[in-house]
Amino acid sequence: MMRGKYRSAVYVFSEAQSTVAKDELVRLQLEFDAQIVTKIMNFASFKNSDERFINYYSNDSRPFCTTYIDPKLKLLREQFAQNVRGGTGHQ
Repeated sequence: MMRGKYRSAVYVFSEAQSTVAKDELVRLQLEFDAQIVTKIMNFASFKNSDERFINYYSNDSRPFCTTYIDPKLKLLREQFAQNVRGGTGHQ
């Protein structure tokens, strides 16, 4: 299962940000049947990605992106088109 391999996280710099993020995840959970697995984590340091992963999505069409990322982007663009430049959901 990809949910265990590729985890999502919100990195925060303060307790106030952590509280806001936690509250938002609780609110969003009401809209999903599956449990949201995004973690709230304190930011510790930044490390550049390995060169082969920089611009991974735009530089190379990978099966992972086609299978998992593209459908999520399509859904986001449809549901939040009004928040995307041009209002069409396409950039």
